[in-house]
Amino acid sequence: MALNLEQTKKTPGINFDADQGVFKIQGAILPENAVKFFEPVIQYAKEYLANPKEETTLDLFIIYFNTSSSKQIYEFIKLFNLSKDKTKTTVNWLFDEDDEDMEETGKEYNAFFKDLPFNFLPQE
Repeated sequence: MALNLEQTKKTPGINFDADQGVFKIQGAILPENAVKFFEPVIQYAKEYLANPKEETTLDLFIIYFNTSSSKQIYEFIKLFNLSKDKTKTTVNWLFDEDDEDMEETGKEYNAFFKDLPFNFLPQE
């Protein structure tokens, strides 16, 4: 079972693999309707978390996102935080090494979800 959405200028690439327990979001997140865009993403995560792998990895390499997408990213991570007794989730927050704002954004999410280990991984 997988969910794959191709990256566009306004939406990120989504590569979710429930069999491996790996969830990747990469790119800019600027959809016209963030709630509608994230609907299948959130639904897939909920279905996965009903019977997750022992360990789960979130690879989030977000270049930019708008305000409405920020809430959806929060809701997405929150699902895994609420399931911390079912699966050990690690968040890999990837960012361009020169992008201090996105690094700081990852640290803000980390502050909300102190129970989830976050790795901050600058990319060249």
